[in-house]
Order: sequence, then C-alpha cells, then structure tokens
Amino acid sequence: MNIINIRCNPLYLLAVLNSRPLSFWFAHKFGKLQRGLFPQFKINELASFPIPSCTDEQEQQLAELAEKIMLVKTNDSLSDTSSMESEIDSLVYKLYGLSDDEISVIQRS
Repeated sequence: MNIINIRCNPLYLLAVLNSRPLSFWFAHKFGKLQRGLFPQFKINELASFPIPSCTDEQEQQLAELAEKIMLVKTNDSLSDTSSMESEIDSLVYKLYGLSDDEISVIQRS
C-alpha cells in the first residue's frame, strides 16, 4: 500500500516519526520494539500515530534537521548526529506540549 496524500513536508513527518517521543509512544502502544531492530507494523497502526499540528516555521525547522541528518549520514554513515537528533526530540516534545516530568520519563526509558 502506498501513502500518497501527505499534506505536510515528508521530511517533517520523517523527523517526527523517528523522534524519541514517538518511539516511546510506539513501544508502549504496540509493545513491538522488543522484537528486534526493525519492528514491523501494519498500516492501520501507522494511521493511529499522533502526528502533531505545527506552524509552517516548526515544520520547516524539523524538515531541515532531518535533511541535514540524512546528508551527513549519506556522506559517512558512522557520523555522530546525536546533537541534531536531540534538537529534533526537543522540538517534538514542545509540539506535544509535554511537561518536564513527562520528558524525563521518556528520556529515562
């Protein structure tokens, strides 16, 4: 099945879906991360992912970070992109309006 009606920047979507908050949510919602490095999920599960609303500026900022990470990893797959990944996580925490306590729970997991 192909998803063709994406109404946001696909790089924004990539950043959100690969963020720590969404990984945490996915692991607790579906309990699949213990199956290995590449958990499988069904299209109906993807449809239930809580993609946050954002401003055009927030979407652009997350998309640019995702693009930078992809560029760096394309040139050297072993490059450290953790600072950009942390920046994405911080921005996504804000999009969901998570409290400091909620963020701490996610970061400890």
